[in-house]
Parts: sequence; C-alpha cells; structure tokens
Amino acid sequence: MTLGRGADDGGSSAYFRTQLPHFLAPMSRSVRSTAITAMLLGSVLLISCKGSEQSGSGAGGDIGGTIVIATPGDASTMLPGLVNSLADREVTDLLYDRLADIGQDLNTVGDKGFVPQLAERWDWSADSLKITFHVNPKARWHDGQPVRASDVAYSVRLIKDTTFGSTAAPLVTNVDSVAVQDSVTAVAFFKKRVPEQFYDLVYQVAIVPEHILSSTPPSQLKTADIARKGIGSGRFRLAKWEAGQRIELLADTANYRGRPKLDRIVFAVAADFNGAVTRFMSGEADIFENLRPEQIAQIAKDSTRRTLRLPTLAFNYLAFNMRDPKNPSRPNPVFAEKAVRRALSMAVDRRAMLKNVFDTLANFGFGPFPMAVGVADTTVTQIPFDTTKAKALLDSAGWKAGADGMRAKNGVKLAFSITTP
Repeated sequence: MTLGRGADDGGSSAYFRTQLPHFLAPMSRSVRSTAITAMLLGSVLLISCKGSEQSGSGAGGDIGGTIVIATPGDASTMLPGLVNSLADREVTDLLYDRLADIGQDLNTVGDKGFVPQLAERWDWSADSLKITFHVNPKARWHDGQPVRASDVAYSVRLIKDTTFGSTAAPLVTNVDSVAVQDSVTAVAFFKKRVPEQFYDLVYQVAIVPEHILSSTPPSQLKTADIARKGIGSGRFRLAKWEAGQRIELLADTANYRGRPKLDRIVFAVAADFNGAVTRFMSGEADIFENLRPEQIAQIAKDSTRRTLRLPTLAFNYLAFNMRDPKNPSRPNPVFAEKAVRRALSMAVDRRAMLKNVFDTLANFGFGPFPMAVGVADTTVTQIPFDTTKAKALLDSAGWKAGADGMRAKNGVKLAFSITTP
C-alpha cells in the first residue's frame, strides 16, 4: 500500500493507497473480453476479473461457459442489505438489481452516466425533492413474479428499519419515503437536496422481493432460511450454496435485461487466503483475485497462468484519533495539534516505504480517494519527507526533546500506539 495524506494540511488522517489488485487467470483457457466486460459492469466495486472456462455455442462462441473463482472466505448472507464482506457483495450484486447502476465513469453526483436497471426511466420534480421511477414492466423475480413498485417501497423501508440492522442504513437517511403511484411507478421523496441523493438511493438500496420477505419480521431476516434463497431479479440465479465450500450461480436466460454472457459462475470457497491460492494453483479454479506482492515473481515464471492488473476502488489510511482515548469528551493531547500531525507526516518517508513493500505494485496516495476514480485529484500538494523541518516544527510547537531523546510538552510525552487489522 501507499502512504499518502489528506488534501487538508489540518486533516486528521494520513492516507495509504492500496496496491492495484492482481488477478490470476490460466493462459490455457480462454478469457473472453466480453465476459470480463459484462461482469465488471455488474460490480460497482470493480473487484473481479471474470473469464470464460469454455467456449459457448452462441454466435462466434461469444456466449456460454463456466468460470470458477477461488475465494478466501464464504458469503454470510444472500440479502444485499446485510452485506458485510467482499464475498457478500460479489454474490449479491449478481443476484439482485438496483433501480439504476452507476456508470463506468463512477460519477455519483446527480444521475449523469447512471445505467437503467429495474427503472427503465426516471423523472425529477422541479425542486429535486422527488424522483419518480418507472419500473420496467418486463422485470421478473427469479420465481417468475413481476417486480413491482411496491417492492421498491418495501426495500427502502427494510433498509431503514433499525431492527433489520442494515449496514447501508446510515447512508439513506436523506431518503424520506417511497410512495407507490401504481404497480410500475414508485415515487421517492427526499428530506433535502444534496448532490448525491440519486446515488444514495439507487446504489445503496438493491431491490428485494416483498412477496417473499415481508412475511418474516425484519429482525429475523438475518438468520431466516428464506434469506438464504437469494431470489432476486439479476441476470444470475442462485443454484446452490454449500456453506464453506461452494456457491453456484446459473444464468437467468429469460432475464429482462437479456441473458448474461456466461452460463455459470462458481465461487470455490476456501477457509483462508492461502487455501484459495492453493485451489487456484492446483487447477481447481480459473480466477483468483487480490494477489499478494510476494507472489508476483512466482507467477511471472509460470507459463500456464498470467496476471491482469486492474485499478482498485480501495485505499487504506492511518487515521489520527482526534479524541483522548481515556476521555473521549476531550481532545487528544497529542494529535489535536495540526503541527504534530504535519510533523509526523513529514518524518515518514512514505515513498520509500511504498517501494520497499510493494515495489511498483501500488500508487502513492494523494488524499482520501482511490486513483481509479475519474475525478481523483492528483494536484493536491504533498507534504514532503523532511526530518529537519519536522523537528523544527515540533520545536516551535513546544514539543521539546529531553535528555532521554523523548519529546514532551507540558508533561505529556509525544508517544502513541497504532492499531492495525
């Protein structure tokens, strides 16, 4: 990962940009760009590089085949509102649709670039506090029932229900409610106009089937058997979920958005990272994602496998705790000072650390945003590595070095601990 820092010199975090993820794909099997494109567009997180295990019978061999993905860890839910891991997101994004999906430019302001999914179109009110969504009348749940505007209203109510415990609930607080105008028309009302209100609704709330879930209290859905069925409206159906072993998805060939390029996607579940790597290296899987740097050299010598380098939407950061750990009502005795935060940033040779750990496999962080975003600001002025200036800055702020070399101010030592996952 890369060490960077926030755009504001007075910020409370130093940012670490994660390495670009690497994906392993056997060269002996065809990796079709059409399948890759289809799968990437289906995942806003842009995590997986998908390929086809075998040629299909469609025109030009463009459709068909199975892809097996080695994954370190099982999914914990088949309900999008309860996702709390990458495995959860990858699977539910394939099973469920949203009203609209974010475009390839990843714009989240307004609705520019968003691609229709369950909503074939939408209209804004003059004051932007109301958006009317027109549900595609051809949309069907995997059990054959039509998707209705009432499903949209139910999905929003469910996300906002505190007993459901959705991780997305804090992100949709500006959505006041959704009214059902008719069977295919849902009207969303917002509390105030904000730049990302469209994104907050259509991305954070995947639409789920009211007729299947509503008979179970929201507080019980996390453990209910019906929540494991994965009945959505997406272009893949859940065929099998063997806990801790395998998740199998099949193409919904009659899907309202057209059948997907692949016939089947299999997630081969391993207990941990090393187990997933072993599955891939043994030939049990076609794809493995998020290689560790130490494995790059090994793969470079492998004539049957190759790496595909793709930009990630992730970044890591080291955050300064601005509150006193012993008394959160008071400011942190060390980090509350901008001069200290700036001096510590200057005292760390972040670029050397990046090179030492990741060589060329990571990007230097310019702020709290991933470089894959089209609007990433790489013109932010970086704090330079300069230990001399860092010492002078601490001296001027009153943090003087004692006989033991430890800096202190007003009896408080310049000492702190770092918590890492």
